Amino acid sequence: MSMEKRNVQMKFDISKMKCWDLKGSEDMTEPAGSSSGKDQGGMDTSTTTEKTSPTENTNVRKSHKFCAFFRRRWKAVKKIFQKNRVVPIGISAQPVPETLCVPGPSVPKPELQMDLVDAEQLCVPGPICPKTEHQVKTELSILQMYIPQSVIQLQDRLEQCTLDWTPITEVWCNVFIGNEETAKDRAKLKEMGITHILNATASEEDLHGKISSREEYYRGMNITYYNVPAVDEVWFDISEYLFPAAEFIHKALSNPEDKVLVHCIHGVSRSSTLVLAYLMIHHNMMLEDAIDHVTDVRWIGPNMGFLNQLTVLNSDLLMKRKLQLTKQLGKYLKTR
Repeated sequence: MSMEKRNVQMKFDISKMKCWDLKGSEDMTEPAGSSSGKDQGGMDTSTTTEKTSPTENTNVRKSHKFCAFFRRRWKAVKKIFQKNRVVPIGISAQPVPETLCVPGPSVPKPELQMDLVDAEQLCVPGPICPKTEHQVKTELSILQMYIPQSVIQLQDRLEQCTLDWTPITEVWCNVFIGNEETAKDRAKLKEMGITHILNATASEEDLHGKISSREEYYRGMNITYYNVPAVDEVWFDISEYLFPAAEFIHKALSNPEDKVLVHCIHGVSRSSTLVLAYLMIHHNMMLEDAIDHVTDVRWIGPNMGFLNQLTVLNSDLLMKRKLQLTKQLGKYLKTR
């Protein structure tokens, strides 16, 4: 009930009470022409025993009714004000029983389960998911627009690297390019946890004592050894070793705990050529992308003969990828 309605109701009740009060007072007064119990001479003519008149009884009953009505209306108004009373925020209108203050048994919060993956495990390629038709079309269109760089352009790309030379650098997850000194440091290899060594130096150099990192040298160290007898000359054909060397690195990384060191004399030309080929063969990188990835962390410099052979490998891999994507796209078109 709104405040305006309550005010109207209370005014109506008060006016009603006044009417009853006036009516009761009129009943209590003597009617005109009635006898007052005295004669004209002023002598009392009534009997000595006083009796209550019917009018007085009626007035008493009306007075009781009036009091009862007023009490009922006051209780009603009191309830209305108690019902609409504004309770301060944070204070309950009802007393809080003490039982609510007793802490109940604590419910353990469910632990947040997180599937944490070791960073080394991210290096291992997982199962290859089939590409969608849209992905095949997108990749095929990119390859068709791709224009490979020449050897001169690739040399300029390599010269943009401003990093200083270092003995050893991790250029891919668990793949290191280093020099001969690092390859001969057995304590360093054990400290780094090297498990596979790819030696890219020729046997003639070993005979002249330039490097002694042969398979017998690592006996008892639990190291898997592989040798590519390459010579750092522009006329040397290193292309026949690119796929076997890339496969050696790829198999080694099938175990996330294994680490591969690819080295030559300085860790600049031959070893970097083998690592670039690995990224192109097993990670579908263009030659330019592979160079950018390695030169972000290490200064390298394959000779012009090796660069030329890498461009040939790049063209062959590009042609194979285009052919594979074209076949996949043809299968999607047949299933429509």
